[in-house]
Amino acid sequence: MEIMKKQINTILNNPLSLQGLRDSVVSGSAAVQALTLNLEPVLNPIKNNKKELDYYKQWIGKQIRSIMEGMGYRHYKYGKKVIGSSLFNVGSVYITIEK
Repeated sequence: MEIMKKQINTILNNPLSLQGLRDSVVSGSAAVQALTLNLEPVLNPIKNNKKELDYYKQWIGKQIRSIMEGMGYRHYKYGKKVIGSSLFNVGSVYITIEK
């Protein structure tokens, strides 16, 4: 379990991933959509274990929220369709905090 979390954290904190998360704000897409190509190979070994997969998807969502809030964005809504992913159906959208 900890090995998979380390792999996921490496993906989440990669500069290209962080840029993808910022770009999701501009495009209005689900934040996780920017990361699915990198996350799916890590999650594929557990794709048939719904309980474990759901645990990791929820954990990833919490990590993304923490990252996004740390970059100055706020959660806007959940339920945005994720396009082009076999493991993620919906995700959260973030917006810029108005000052």
